[in-house]
Amino acid sequence: MKRFLVLFLVMLSLSPYCCAQDKFVYPEEKIPARPILVPFAEGIYRVDRMDRLVNDCTNYKPELMSEAIQSLNVMLDSMDPHIPVYCYMVENSRTHPMSSSFPEDSLTYLYLKENLHADVFDHLKYTSFKQFCEYFYTTDHHWNCRGSYQGYLDVVRMLKGESERVLVPEEYVTLPVLYDGTYSRQAQTVFSKEYFSLYRYDHYPEYTAYVNDKRRAYDHIQNYLNGKISENPLYNHYALCYGGDYGLVVFENNKPSGKGTLLLFGDSQSNAVKTMLIEHFDKIIYVDLRHYSTTRGVEKPFSLKEFTSQYQIDQILFLSEVSLYLNCGPANP
Repeated sequence: MKRFLVLFLVMLSLSPYCCAQDKFVYPEEKIPARPILVPFAEGIYRVDRMDRLVNDCTNYKPELMSEAIQSLNVMLDSMDPHIPVYCYMVENSRTHPMSSSFPEDSLTYLYLKENLHADVFDHLKYTSFKQFCEYFYTTDHHWNCRGSYQGYLDVVRMLKGESERVLVPEEYVTLPVLYDGTYSRQAQTVFSKEYFSLYRYDHYPEYTAYVNDKRRAYDHIQNYLNGKISENPLYNHYALCYGGDYGLVVFENNKPSGKGTLLLFGDSQSNAVKTMLIEHFDKIIYVDLRHYSTTRGVEKPFSLKEFTSQYQIDQILFLSEVSLYLNCGPANP
């Protein structure tokens, strides 16, 4: 009996779908040190001998961000008094080279750090293709629950310091549905062999959300944890589970305790993190500048002066991948 139990535990530890929160990796023999990219669809590549889709940033030029960054700098420089500005970038295959060397800082991150007028910078760091695989979905540019949790830890430390108490994963939950992410949907091809998964935390902050000035539910994390999940192919589970993209979302902590107000500029990468961050603030005002002035927002240009007069903002955070700096939309000081 004892021998059987030991064997069972060993087999469980080797399973790619085990529940240990930090033990999940793809079988090591399937991860090449130097990934070879094979064309899959327009702008999308498959990693040779892997069930993984990525972008190839070889021809991407960081200077493409210059116009948006200049617009953001005009807005940030107009602040009086100055509010501390933090920037956290999610490095994915759209801007991080898929190579054997895996530099910790991509050229895109270095360009952003040099040109955006923020006070503090950080980014999702990984130094091998294996670690990249652990942080991102196999068919999506979005980070999975491991990657987003690392981002959450980085952001909390950046904003609140090392002593801040953080949410702790209690269970790694794998749901019985395959997740075909952005790349699969772009190619309109059912490709994934990865089951959608997320963390169950020791507790989760209770909040009230106002989406484009209307009170409504935002995330559906609890529904997913309870097994309420669509089995339709190519379904966007990331968006439904963590909350979709809207121009303006105001999150109010149901148990305020003088933790301040955060103005958060982001894109869809922030969806998996911002409802966790309400644990550390009384209020978060989330703005997606790509949609703020459109029908997915409030249909008017964003004004930082208007927001700083309406809300007592203590900190400003940029949390996104490169998309925010390519199409941030109109913004005013």
